[in-house]
Amino acid sequence: MRWIRLRLYAWMKKSLALSNLKIKTKLMVTNSILICLLVAAIGTFVYYHSVRIIRDKSINYTLGILEQIRNNIDITQEQINQATYIVFSNRTVLNTLQYGKSSLIWNDPVQPVTGVERILSDFMLSRQDIESVFLLGKNHTHFGTSYPLPDFTYTELYQKAKIGDGRLVWLDVDKERELIPAVRLINNVNIQPVGVMLFNIRESSIRKVLSEQMSKMNGQVYILNRNGNIVSSSDQKLLGTRLDTRILKQIGPQEGFFINTIDKQQSIVIYYPSRFNDWKFVSVIPMHEITKDAVNTRNIIIMAGLISLLIFIPLSYLVANEIITPLHQMATLMKTARIKDWSPKIDYRGNDEIAYLSEAFNDMVLRINSLIDEVYEQKLRRNQQELKALQAQINPHFLYNTLETINWMARSKGAVEVAEIIKALSNMMRYSISYNEDITTIEKEIDHVKNYCLIQAARYGNKFQVTYQIEDEILDCNIPKLTLQPIVENAIMHGLKGKTNGGLIAIKGGIVQDNVVLTVSDNGAGMTDEQIEMAFGKGQPSNKDKHVGIGIQNVHHRICLNYGENYGLRISSKPGEGSAFEIWLPILG
Repeated sequence: MRWIRLRLYAWMKKSLALSNLKIKTKLMVTNSILICLLVAAIGTFVYYHSVRIIRDKSINYTLGILEQIRNNIDITQEQINQATYIVFSNRTVLNTLQYGKSSLIWNDPVQPVTGVERILSDFMLSRQDIESVFLLGKNHTHFGTSYPLPDFTYTELYQKAKIGDGRLVWLDVDKERELIPAVRLINNVNIQPVGVMLFNIRESSIRKVLSEQMSKMNGQVYILNRNGNIVSSSDQKLLGTRLDTRILKQIGPQEGFFINTIDKQQSIVIYYPSRFNDWKFVSVIPMHEITKDAVNTRNIIIMAGLISLLIFIPLSYLVANEIITPLHQMATLMKTARIKDWSPKIDYRGNDEIAYLSEAFNDMVLRINSLIDEVYEQKLRRNQQELKALQAQINPHFLYNTLETINWMARSKGAVEVAEIIKALSNMMRYSISYNEDITTIEKEIDHVKNYCLIQAARYGNKFQVTYQIEDEILDCNIPKLTLQPIVENAIMHGLKGKTNGGLIAIKGGIVQDNVVLTVSDNGAGMTDEQIEMAFGKGQPSNKDKHVGIGIQNVHHRICLNYGENYGLRISSKPGEGSAFEIWLPILG
C-alpha cells in the first residue's frame, strides 16, 4: 500500500511540474494561480482590515452605550441617596432610633411608631423603584414598610453600612425576590451612629435601563458589584452569579476592553466603572457578532474572484493561443532542422515582439549557414598552420641538439667554462620552445633566470652580482612563463648601464598580504617618474627608453590578462638610488 502511495505521489509531482508543461498551459496555470493568490490576498486584507475597523467602532460605540447606562443608573442612585436624607434627617426618626419606642419626649408612645412608619411609607411611595424600606435602631428598635422584617441583625447591617462612611452601600442581589438591597448608616447630630437604613430596589427597574439600550447593541450587559457578583443583567438567569475569575482579573479601574474566550467562543469584554459606587458595567460581545459583516464582505470578494477566474480562463486561452502559435511553429522548425540543409523561414507579420523574434530567427538561419562555411574553412586553415608549426619546431630542436653536442665536445677538450655557457644556453632554449606551457612554476622561472645570468656574467665579467632569497613556500606557485627574465635583463642592460663593477641585483620572493610578491632590485642609475610612466606605456618614450617600455609593459599586460587588474608590476625608483620591480601574483599552484 505504501509503495502505491509513493508511486502516485511521484506521478503527481512529475505531472504537475511546470517544466513538463507546454507554454500555453504554463501561462494559463500561472495566471490562474496569480488571480487566486491576488483574490485571496485582497480578501484577507479586506477581511482583517474590516474586522479591525468594525471592532474599533463597536468598542467605541459600546463604551458610549455603557457610559449612557452608567449615567442613567448613577443618576437613579444619586436620587435615591438624596431621598434618604429626608428620612435620617427627620427628628422623629432620629429620636426614636436613639431613645426607643418608650421615649420620654412623647406622652403617647404609639405616636413615634406611627410617625416613623409614615415617613418610611412616604419615602417608599415617592419612588416606583423602591420595593420596601426598613430602619433598625441601635437600641433594637425595628420599623418597616412591609413584613416580615429582614433577616439581617443590626450588627450585620451596621458592619456593611460602615464601609460606606455615610453613603449608600449596595449589597448582593436577592435572586429569588429580584431585589437589590442597599444600606446606609444613620448618625445623630453628634455624628454618632444610632441606626441603619435598609431599602430594597427592584432589579427590574435597573434591568429596564439596560433593556432600553440593549436594542442598540449585540451581546450581554452585566452590572457587577465589588465582589464580582452580577447584581443586574439583561439575562435574568445570571442574577447573583459570579463572573469568571480570569475575566474579573482583567477588568481594570478605568474604562477599557480586552479579548478573551468565554463559553468556548472568542469575545470582546468592554467595561465602564460607576462614578457613584463600586459597580462595573460590563458588556460581552461574541467576536462572530462583530465580524459577520466582514465575513460577508470577504465571501463576496471570493465569489467575485471565482467568477472573474471563470471568465478569465477562456480569454486567457485565446490570448495564449495567439502568442504561442508562431512560437510553436518556430519550435517545430527548429526540431526538424538539419545542419547545411536548414533553410526554414517563418512568415509572421506584425510589429510585436514575436515579429521581431521571427525576423531574428530567419536572420539567424542565414547567419548559421554562413558561419558553418566559415568555421569549416577556418578549421582547414588551422590544420595547415599546425602542420607548419610542427615543421617550424624541427629547426629549434636541431639547434638544441647541436648545442648539446658542442657542450659535450667542450667538456671533452677541458673547456669547462665554455661548456657551462653552452649548457645554460641550451636550457634556456629548451625552456623557451616548450609551447604547451604558458604557465610555469616560480622554481622553473628562477632556474631560467639563473641560466640567463650565467651567460650575462660571462659576457660582462665582474660588472654585477646576483643574489637570490626565495621562500620555499612559493616555489610551487604559478607564474606566467618568461616573467622574471625580461625584468632582470632590464636591470642589467639599463639599470646597471655605466657601472664597470659593484653592480648588485637582488631577487627576493615571499608571501605579502595573501599574495605572492617577487622583487627584482638593483643599485643602478634608477628611473624618473616620467620613465616609470613610459615603462607602462603612458607616455611617449625616447629611442633609448623604447626597449625598456616594451619589455616591462609586455610583462605587466600578460599578468593582468591572466589574473586581473589587481595584479601585475609595481615600480619604485629614484634617480641615482636604483630601482625595485615588484611582481604581484595570486597564490595559485
